Amino acid sequence: MLIDGVPEAQFSRDTSAMLEDGGLELSAFTWAKTGRYLYFEGQSHAVRNLWRVSVEASTLAWQGEPERLTTGPGSDTGVAVSPDGKHLAFGVATGHPAVWSFPFDPVTAKLKGPGTALTSGDFEERGADAWLDGQRLVYVASRNNREELWERSQDAVPRLLLAATDWTRSSPHWSPDGTLIAYHRRPRNSGTGRADGVVAVLSVDAKQERVLTTPGTGEVIPTDWSSDAQRLLAACRFRSEDRLGTCIVPVSGSLGEVRRLSSDTGLNMFQQRFSPNEKWISFIGVTPGDRSVARVYLMPADGGAWMPVTDGTAYDDKPRWSPDGRTLYFISNREGRSNVWGQRIEPSTGTPVGQPFRVTSFDEGRQSLAPYIGQLTMSVTPTRLVLPMYEANGQIWMLDAVDK
Repeated sequence: MLIDGVPEAQFSRDTSAMLEDGGLELSAFTWAKTGRYLYFEGQSHAVRNLWRVSVEASTLAWQGEPERLTTGPGSDTGVAVSPDGKHLAFGVATGHPAVWSFPFDPVTAKLKGPGTALTSGDFEERGADAWLDGQRLVYVASRNNREELWERSQDAVPRLLLAATDWTRSSPHWSPDGTLIAYHRRPRNSGTGRADGVVAVLSVDAKQERVLTTPGTGEVIPTDWSSDAQRLLAACRFRSEDRLGTCIVPVSGSLGEVRRLSSDTGLNMFQQRFSPNEKWISFIGVTPGDRSVARVYLMPADGGAWMPVTDGTAYDDKPRWSPDGRTLYFISNREGRSNVWGQRIEPSTGTPVGQPFRVTSFDEGRQSLAPYIGQLTMSVTPTRLVLPMYEANGQIWMLDAVDK
């Protein structure tokens, strides 16, 4: 089987090695006219450059280490090979990524004005979570081989909560009262995935961390809090061969006590959230090995049968409830470019009401949602819609004598 013209076994082996060694994400493969090289886009630490690798004609095996062709700080995409095979044309997108807060009415699903940037975008920022007022933000930033946890609000000086070179953390999540932050942390560069990590909560004011699970419990990634702050909702699996399911982690009680609510042998479950009445859990289901489609589901909060919310024809991600529990917002690429969409929900039955509707129109200007799925997140508060945005400028460049 071929993937973009690359034998599946070879693609998987080399891709895995590069991801582990260099943190490189490969995509958009294009053959040289002579078949001697394979060009591709490689993204590392939010920078996307062009690469090539030599290919042995008879076996299609990759020869030697991939070679970087461009080194700019922007996003190099859209490779086109000239008819004679000697030149590469490509687009260079440069821009300013940052987390933005937009005035928003979650009942009418209407933006009420232009947004404002909450972060500087100077460093790789991910996993932003807004507290109830939509102005207070917590997020992870990476710089100089150090991972930092920051708190930032629109009118205050940013506050560093944690910094570490030996740990990495999942996206942080505010407790309902804004005093605690939950996340999964694991040793950096451990090489054993997330199973050796722990679930922890951080006291924001005291900057003291408390561990809720023991290493070796499995992969348990917090995604939401119960309204009484006594339970964490999490994506979880206890063995590496399992699919990600849904679990509950007590915030107080026995160390390592994790209860699984649901799992499926054919789908991974991500982005779990309690509905405001805590009768339902929303999440997305993704088929392993296929990131082209994700479907939003609901299930009862104590576990049970899943109910589809979206039709499974697009990548629908980051489902977030309106405060009144009558609308489920999500990010979707169903019209070609990522925007925020909504689906009305009957709170008592979890039944979708009407058809999905588009909320934002970021495809009409230079500002768009962050283009990389690892940066995408969303917070819906009573007055604000918080999103990672990207303001891009584009140019066309050319590389000469590439096939020699």
